[in-house]
Amino acid sequence: ATKTRGSAKEDSIGLSAVQNAIKYAVDQGAHIINLSLSGTASKAYFEVLQYAYDNNVLVVVAAGNDGINLDEGQKSPVCNDADLNIVLGVASVTRENTRSLFSNFGRRCIDISAPGSEIVTASPKGYHRSDGTSFATPMVAGVAALLKSLHPDWNVEEIKAAILSTAVSIDLQNP
Repeated sequence: ATKTRGSAKEDSIGLSAVQNAIKYAVDQGAHIINLSLSGTASKAYFEVLQYAYDNNVLVVVAAGNDGINLDEGQKSPVCNDADLNIVLGVASVTRENTRSLFSNFGRRCIDISAPGSEIVTASPKGYHRSDGTSFATPMVAGVAALLKSLHPDWNVEEIKAAILSTAVSIDLQNP
Protein backbone atom coordinates (compact mmCIF):
# COMPACT_ATOMS: atom_id res chain seq x y z
CA ALA A 1 0.00 0.00 0.00
CA THR A 2 1.12 3.52 -0.67
CA LYS A 3 0.97 6.53 1.59
CA THR A 4 0.67 9.12 -1.16
CA ARG A 5 -1.63 9.47 -4.12
CA GLY A 6 -0.28 8.61 -7.53
CA SER A 7 3.45 9.28 -7.35
CA ALA A 8 5.40 6.73 -9.36
CA LYS A 9 8.52 7.43 -7.31
CA GLU A 10 6.80 7.15 -3.95
CA ASP A 11 4.93 4.00 -4.98
CA SER A 12 8.26 2.32 -5.73
CA ILE A 13 7.40 2.01 -9.40
CA GLY A 14 10.42 2.99 -11.42
CA LEU A 15 10.18 5.13 -14.51
CA SER A 16 11.43 2.26 -16.64
CA ALA A 17 8.60 0.06 -15.32
CA VAL A 18 6.02 2.69 -16.32
CA GLN A 19 7.68 3.16 -19.71
CA ASN A 20 7.73 -0.58 -20.29
CA ALA A 21 4.10 -0.91 -19.23
CA ILE A 22 2.99 1.82 -21.64
CA LYS A 23 5.00 0.34 -24.50
CA TYR A 24 3.68 -3.13 -23.73
CA ALA A 25 0.06 -1.90 -23.67
CA VAL A 26 0.54 -0.14 -27.01
CA ASP A 27 2.22 -3.18 -28.55
CA GLN A 28 -0.60 -5.43 -27.32
CA GLY A 29 -3.25 -3.31 -29.04
CA ALA A 30 -4.54 -1.07 -26.25
CA HIS A 31 -6.58 1.90 -27.45
CA ILE A 32 -6.80 3.83 -24.16
CA ILE A 33 -4.25 3.99 -21.32
CA ASN A 34 -4.99 5.47 -17.89
CA LEU A 35 -2.02 6.91 -15.96
CA SER A 36 -2.97 7.77 -12.40
CA LEU A 37 0.51 8.80 -11.33
CA SER A 38 2.79 11.81 -11.32
CA GLY A 39 6.43 12.60 -10.92
CA THR A 40 9.32 14.54 -12.37
CA ALA A 41 9.37 15.37 -16.08
CA SER A 42 11.79 13.37 -18.20
CA LYS A 43 12.67 12.81 -21.82
CA ALA A 44 11.94 9.12 -21.32
CA TYR A 45 8.30 9.86 -20.43
CA PHE A 46 7.96 12.09 -23.48
CA GLU A 47 9.33 9.42 -25.80
CA VAL A 48 6.97 6.71 -24.59
CA LEU A 49 3.97 9.08 -24.64
CA GLN A 50 4.88 10.05 -28.19
CA TYR A 51 5.15 6.34 -29.06
CA ALA A 52 1.61 5.78 -27.77
CA TYR A 53 0.26 8.78 -29.67
CA ASP A 54 2.06 7.76 -32.88
CA ASN A 55 0.35 4.37 -32.57
CA ASN A 56 -3.10 5.93 -32.14
CA VAL A 57 -3.36 5.21 -28.41
CA LEU A 58 -4.95 7.84 -26.16
CA VAL A 59 -3.14 8.30 -22.86
CA VAL A 60 -5.32 9.86 -20.16
CA VAL A 61 -3.19 11.32 -17.35
CA ALA A 62 -3.94 12.48 -13.80
CA ALA A 63 -3.07 16.10 -12.96
CA GLY A 64 -1.60 15.26 -9.58
CA ASN A 65 -2.61 16.20 -6.05
CA ASP A 66 -0.30 19.04 -5.01
CA GLY A 67 -2.83 21.88 -5.47
CA ILE A 68 -0.40 23.75 -7.73
CA ASN A 69 -0.79 25.71 -10.94
CA LEU A 70 0.91 23.59 -13.57
CA ASP A 71 1.38 26.67 -15.76
CA GLU A 72 3.99 27.73 -13.20
CA GLY A 73 5.48 24.40 -12.10
CA GLN A 74 5.10 21.34 -14.29
CA LYS A 75 4.65 17.72 -13.31
CA SER A 76 5.09 14.59 -15.35
CA PRO A 77 3.59 12.88 -17.24
CA VAL A 78 0.62 15.28 -17.47
CA CYS A 79 2.85 18.15 -18.65
CA ASN A 80 5.46 15.98 -20.30
CA ASP A 81 4.17 16.22 -23.85
CA ALA A 82 6.18 19.32 -24.79
CA ASP A 83 3.01 21.34 -25.54
CA LEU A 84 2.13 18.93 -28.35
CA ASN A 85 -1.10 17.98 -26.57
CA ILE A 86 -0.57 14.26 -27.08
CA VAL A 87 -2.08 13.28 -23.72
CA LEU A 88 -5.41 14.16 -22.12
CA GLY A 89 -4.73 15.82 -18.74
CA VAL A 90 -7.41 15.39 -16.05
CA ALA A 91 -7.97 17.53 -12.95
CA SER A 92 -10.41 16.84 -10.12
CA VAL A 93 -13.61 18.69 -9.24
CA THR A 94 -16.08 18.52 -6.38
CA ARG A 95 -19.82 17.82 -6.61
CA GLU A 96 -20.29 21.55 -7.19
CA ASN A 97 -17.95 21.53 -10.21
CA THR A 98 -15.35 23.58 -8.38
CA ARG A 99 -11.72 22.58 -8.44
CA SER A 100 -10.83 20.14 -5.69
CA LEU A 101 -8.38 22.02 -3.48
CA PHE A 102 -5.80 19.23 -3.75
CA SER A 103 -6.00 19.04 -7.56
CA ASN A 104 -3.30 20.51 -9.73
CA PHE A 105 -4.66 22.89 -12.35
CA GLY A 106 -3.61 25.10 -15.25
CA ARG A 107 -4.52 25.69 -18.87
CA ARG A 108 -1.26 24.38 -20.32
CA CYS A 109 -1.47 20.80 -19.06
CA ILE A 110 -5.10 20.24 -18.05
CA ASP A 111 -7.69 19.48 -20.71
CA ILE A 112 -10.71 18.40 -18.68
CA SER A 113 -11.93 17.83 -15.13
CA ALA A 114 -13.95 14.99 -13.63
CA PRO A 115 -15.23 14.09 -10.15
CA GLY A 116 -12.37 13.21 -7.82
CA SER A 117 -13.55 14.40 -4.40
CA GLU A 118 -15.39 12.18 -1.94
CA ILE A 119 -15.46 9.19 -4.28
CA VAL A 120 -16.89 6.12 -2.57
CA THR A 121 -14.34 3.31 -2.69
CA ALA A 122 -14.14 -0.20 -1.28
CA SER A 123 -11.39 -1.56 0.92
CA PRO A 124 -10.97 -4.62 3.13
CA LYS A 125 -12.41 -2.52 5.98
CA GLY A 126 -15.54 -1.55 4.04
CA TYR A 127 -16.56 1.50 2.08
CA HIS A 128 -15.14 4.98 2.55
CA ARG A 129 -14.76 8.26 0.70
CA SER A 130 -11.49 9.02 -1.06
CA ASP A 131 -10.03 11.99 -2.92
CA GLY A 132 -7.58 12.28 -5.78
CA THR A 133 -7.06 12.94 -9.43
CA SER A 134 -6.42 9.20 -9.65
CA PHE A 135 -10.19 8.79 -9.22
CA ALA A 136 -11.07 11.45 -11.80
CA THR A 137 -8.77 10.14 -14.51
CA PRO A 138 -10.31 6.68 -14.99
CA MET A 139 -13.73 8.29 -15.39
CA VAL A 140 -12.41 10.14 -18.43
CA ALA A 141 -10.52 7.07 -19.66
CA GLY A 142 -13.77 5.10 -19.35
CA VAL A 143 -15.64 7.64 -21.48
CA ALA A 144 -12.84 7.45 -24.05
CA ALA A 145 -13.07 3.64 -24.09
CA LEU A 146 -16.84 3.78 -24.58
CA LEU A 147 -16.40 6.19 -27.48
CA LYS A 148 -13.77 3.93 -29.04
CA SER A 149 -16.11 0.94 -28.72
CA LEU A 150 -18.85 2.87 -30.51
CA HIS A 151 -16.49 4.30 -33.13
CA PRO A 152 -13.62 1.82 -33.60
CA ASP A 153 -12.40 3.76 -36.64
CA TRP A 154 -11.85 6.99 -34.65
CA ASN A 155 -8.30 8.13 -33.98
CA VAL A 156 -6.94 9.76 -30.82
CA GLU A 157 -7.80 13.28 -32.00
CA GLU A 158 -11.39 12.34 -32.82
CA ILE A 159 -11.90 10.75 -29.41
CA LYS A 160 -10.37 13.76 -27.63
CA ALA A 161 -12.48 16.16 -29.71
CA ALA A 162 -15.68 14.28 -28.86
CA ILE A 163 -14.88 14.37 -25.15
CA LEU A 164 -13.76 17.99 -25.04
CA SER A 165 -16.53 19.35 -27.28
CA THR A 166 -19.25 17.80 -25.13
CA ALA A 167 -17.82 18.77 -21.73
CA VAL A 168 -19.46 21.54 -19.74
CA SER A 169 -17.25 24.57 -19.06
CA ILE A 170 -16.61 25.17 -15.38
CA ASP A 171 -14.49 28.27 -15.85
CA LEU A 172 -17.07 30.55 -14.16
CA GLN A 173 -17.04 28.43 -10.99
CA ASN A 174 -13.23 28.39 -10.98
CA PRO A 175 -11.79 31.88 -11.52
